[in-house]
Amino acid sequence: MKRLDEGGFLAAEVAVLAFLLLFAVASLAALERSAALLAHSEAETSAMFLAEAELARLEQQARAQGSGASLGERQPHEAEANGRNFTLTPKLSAPGASPSVCQASVRVTWLEKGEVQELSLERTVQFGGGR
Repeated sequence: MKRLDEGGFLAAEVAVLAFLLLFAVASLAALERSAALLAHSEAETSAMFLAEAELARLEQQARAQGSGASLGERQPHEAEANGRNFTLTPKLSAPGASPSVCQASVRVTWLEKGEVQELSLERTVQFGGGR
């Protein structure tokens, strides 16, 4: 009789250890997913700050040149933030009939896990007196 009790106790120990092992594996998977989300969020935030800075620079150039600002896509250039490389492609375009308004836009691309990610921002720039 004593042997059956020990066997039941051993089965309970094995069941508890199996549950703990499954919990540990699930925790590691959740931790890996959290790390991936954090890296993506960090890259996206860096891209947003780079795009905002590039838009401000592009707007300043457009205002300095006035209505004679050269329209079209500018030369793409590289930037680095948080150990990651980004490619910024600025562009000025005329959205409408008014010569005192142009559209400034920036497209930011970067590689994440072998896939190209992209973020685009745009801003309307008005030359002269009003905003």
